[in-house]
Amino acid sequence: MDPDAALGGTTSQIFDSVKFIPLETTNESLFGEINQLEITDKYFIITDFDTWCVLIFDKNGKFHAKIKKRSENEYFDSITIDRQANEIIMPAGNDKILIYDFDGKFIIERKRPLDAARLFYFTTQSIAYHINRPLKWDKKDNRKYDLVYSDGFNHVTKELLPYNSKYQQYEYNLPNTVFSDNNDGTCFFTFPYDYTAIQLNDTGIIHRYKFIFPQKYSLPPGFASDSSFAGKRKNYVFSSQENTGKYTTLTPFFKINDYLIFHLQEIGLVDGDNDNLFYNLKTASTYVFNRVTGDAASFYIPVLDSHFDESLLGVYNSHIYTRISAVMLFNIKTSSNKTTTYSPELKALFATGTPKDNPVIIECQLKGSL
Repeated sequence: MDPDAALGGTTSQIFDSVKFIPLETTNESLFGEINQLEITDKYFIITDFDTWCVLIFDKNGKFHAKIKKRSENEYFDSITIDRQANEIIMPAGNDKILIYDFDGKFIIERKRPLDAARLFYFTTQSIAYHINRPLKWDKKDNRKYDLVYSDGFNHVTKELLPYNSKYQQYEYNLPNTVFSDNNDGTCFFTFPYDYTAIQLNDTGIIHRYKFIFPQKYSLPPGFASDSSFAGKRKNYVFSSQENTGKYTTLTPFFKINDYLIFHLQEIGLVDGDNDNLFYNLKTASTYVFNRVTGDAASFYIPVLDSHFDESLLGVYNSHIYTRISAVMLFNIKTSSNKTTTYSPELKALFATGTPKDNPVIIECQLKGSL
């Protein structure tokens, strides 16, 4: 796949519908960033690392509830959803799992396997955990696993994705998302230094999607696993300026019908022109969201362009969800020379809101065939 040769278009050429949903801004609901978004029939559930809170909004953007840290040392970096019980599940501390309902009320605390970092909840009988790699080198060959399944929260039943900890350790920064909820009973697992997206269901691996990119964007062959890179990966990715712009991982990653939809994270965290893509499995066509320009269908606002402070967040019921900051929306409105009639939601934001308001969710639906 060559992102430089990927296609673009206008909003109305690519999407059947676009909707802007401002998130209500009050003293209680004000937050900084959407670090993770989970979507249900009724709610947007958001994690924010600026305030270390989980915020719950109705699908129309009205604030519903908030979950705060219970203590100064109780950090979390991800959540997962029990959709049958309407519960929010989050790892906290070294081995705890905290469970809340959708009204933000604490329910119970559970234990999780030691070194289990992030998790994805399928059912009580099937939970996938990402296991942290060791901080120190093993002196001898030692087979470990990046992924385990658990029957209940703390009973490992299956180990997947083996590696040799003699040559691989914690030489990376985990992205916000290693599990991407596809909202169809599956999720995608994507890991740093690897261009493979692994689709999981409650029984294990069901699909792998592997990408090959042009050399200028690619890590060296075997970078993720070859013993010759042991001890060198961290410097290559975090210290060497000449490697800026190479892709380090595909995250988040989703599938809607025949489309694979994903973000390419780059060395140096640069805002490139090819960050957000979708790939048609039937036609082998690649599109870059950053090249989809706004038109009247989106009030001349691009729906996913990293240069406009927008980011890919999730999918639900065949819709893609992104976000744009309020300040960027106000800037676009001020600088635009287009005549347009905004939706009632955007009219209200521009009339009574400020650039310091909460981000705005963008809900869009891809056309059936491109």
